[in-house]
Amino acid sequence: MRTVMAFFVAVLFGVLGIAQQPKAETAKREAPAGSMQISQYMRESGLNYLEVLDKAFDQASEDHIAYMKALAKRDGSYSLMDMPTGGSLTDNLYGKELTRLEEHIEINIKSEPDKNFLKFLQDTKSITGIAYNEVLRAEPTYKSLRPNPTIAKLYPVCVGQAHTIIKSGIFGYGSCAPSDFDAALKVDDPKAAAEIDKLREDAKKKQ
Repeated sequence: MRTVMAFFVAVLFGVLGIAQQPKAETAKREAPAGSMQISQYMRESGLNYLEVLDKAFDQASEDHIAYMKALAKRDGSYSLMDMPTGGSLTDNLYGKELTRLEEHIEINIKSEPDKNFLKFLQDTKSITGIAYNEVLRAEPTYKSLRPNPTIAKLYPVCVGQAHTIIKSGIFGYGSCAPSDFDAALKVDDPKAAAEIDKLREDAKKKQ
């Protein structure tokens, strides 16, 4: 349970990176499609990234099943230290591979469209983590996890948009823009959304 909670906090902070961008930066990243051509390298890397992301989700689900089975079979001779983790997109083998891919991509890209797409993929990974937590919340053991059903619905939308970018070679947010995340957050967590708005206002005053 502790592993899942820690992962959720990390995921939420990761996605907040979308929402905390100044409006000027958001507008820059939403430039006309004609000026947002991504490289062939980034198209191939993005496709590989999405494949590994799918595997990370599946592996987390398998790890969680193993965890729940271990809980059900636990007796006095079964140490808690021997139990598998509850499942996490970032802690399993494929989750770590995603981090490695991000590092390799980062040192091999220079154009703004490529950098924007890498950030888009990272944000999609974070939203996938929130969607995974929503799956866990279906079980009584994880009911205490913060509900984010509206944000979780962005998961297939963002993955679909990533595939569209890869096929077309043109970067664009589609229906997975920062404004879409903002709207979803206001539904799921109005207090957090208000705090982010305050951070934006403070950032403007400092400019």
